[in-house]
Amino acid sequence: AQLRRMARIGICANFFTNHLWFWGDQHHDITLGPERASRMNGCASAIAAGVDFTIHSDAPVTPIGQLHTMWCAVNRVTVSGRVLGPEERITAEQALRALAFDGRFVVIDNHHTANVIFAVLDVDGVTPLPPTVWSRVQEVRSALLRTIEELSPPSWTFVFTNVLIDGDPDDHASLL
Repeated sequence: AQLRRMARIGICANFFTNHLWFWGDQHHDITLGPERASRMNGCASAIAAGVDFTIHSDAPVTPIGQLHTMWCAVNRVTVSGRVLGPEERITAEQALRALAFDGRFVVIDNHHTANVIFAVLDVDGVTPLPPTVWSRVQEVRSALLRTIEELSPPSWTFVFTNVLIDGDPDDHASLL
């Protein structure tokens, strides 16, 4: 559902394909489970839905290496050798295009939506955030998406760097 909406309003996805190699096994075995982990960084699903996308290494989280980033999108292999979500593989040409977009996108980093709220709080990275902070971030995100839908030129494409989980009520609320 999210990819269809993204295609309709011209939002581009930004996939951290190196994630598959570096942490795919942990997500498969511990944090997400096999089904959800196999859908991570779903480049083929984005293509099927008509969503433009980019791929990245998230440096300095993982080393900069565009060929490795492409390799991860094409092969979807984890450190242990597991193929994670083979149906989400893309071709080398598709991966190259995802790296080499010609600057026709507007990048909206997750920090643009969260930092508006964090700037007015006493955030030190140690003290827990107030429990209502995420609902405020969702309000900013929702306002941004409404503005894109209603006011931005239809020919523009937007790249959001945050990840939303299909079926998660909080993430779903941020798109409404």
